[in-house]
This record gives sequence, C-alpha cells and structure tokens, in this order.
Amino acid sequence: LVLPLNNGEYCLLDAMPGDIEDNWYFSEGIKYELPFPDGAEFKFDDISPAVQVSDYLENCDQILVFSEKLKGLVEKNCSFPTEFFEVSILNHKRRKVKGVKFYLANIIGTIDCVDESKTEGMFSSFNEGMYDSINKVYFDETKIPEGVKIFRTKSFPSVMIVSEEIKNLFEK
Repeated sequence: LVLPLNNGEYCLLDAMPGDIEDNWYFSEGIKYELPFPDGAEFKFDDISPAVQVSDYLENCDQILVFSEKLKGLVEKNCSFPTEFFEVSILNHKRRKVKGVKFYLANIIGTIDCVDESKTEGMFSSFNEGMYDSINKVYFDETKIPEGVKIFRTKSFPSVMIVSEEIKNLFEK
C-alpha cells in the first residue's frame, strides 16, 4: 500500500464532486441514503503539482477515497458496516487515472472513546462535543470494543482510526 506522507509527492483531490448530494454523510459516518450518481469524478487539486496517486487519496473534504487494494484491506478488517462507491479520478489534464480503481468509502458508525481530559484540540463552536481540530488525541481504551481495528470517533468522525496492527498492514 502507498499512503501519502504530506510531502507533496502524491496528488491531492479537489472538492467533492458537485453531483454527490449531502456529501457531509461521508465525513460523519452516517449511512448514505440517497442515490449515488453514476460516473462520479474527483479531480486532482490544481494547487498541488503532484501526479502520483497513493492508496488513500487526501482531500480537503476529509472523506475516505481508497484504492481497490486498500478497500480490500478495510473490508477484511473493519467490523463496522462500510459503504463503497466506485469513483473516477481525473488528473491535472482532466483525464481519468487508469490502472487502478478508486472508491469513496463510508465507515458507518462511531465510538465515543476520546479521552477529553487528555486530548489536545479545539472544540467546535457549532457542534457541542465535537472537535474542529485535534493536535494530539488520547483514547479511553476501555470504551473501544475488543477486536475493533478500524473505526471513527464520535467527537471527530471525519478521521479514520486504525489499530497498530492495521497500520502495519497499511504500510506493507
């Protein structure tokens, strides 16, 4: 698997395609009940000149866009229901990236396990109990069910949390 390192080597995706209605579902871990449009396309961000794709495509909307390889790993190891919607990726010349399939992933559900007394972050002024950003996160591991390896947190659901075991699999 190739995961981006925020070093400018891998592409970034631009905003969520406009034909996907109510796209906030995908960053909150809520089942997407609307029809997903055929042929949904993400575009490379024009600010970043990078052209390489990784197995996880970073984006400004904090949603999960995975290669087929990463999709398979998540399917085998995530105990939460997960929706996958096939999407196309357009490069800077607005041509489809070929040779690998990509999916918009939606891990449904959250766990209320962030230890707020230790976590360093900024709470949202709009959504009580939710973080806008986190600098350093701590978990109350007694609240994470045994065997759960991939999940979202209730107070910061846009981020996918993975166990050390899964992190090591991602990095292989």
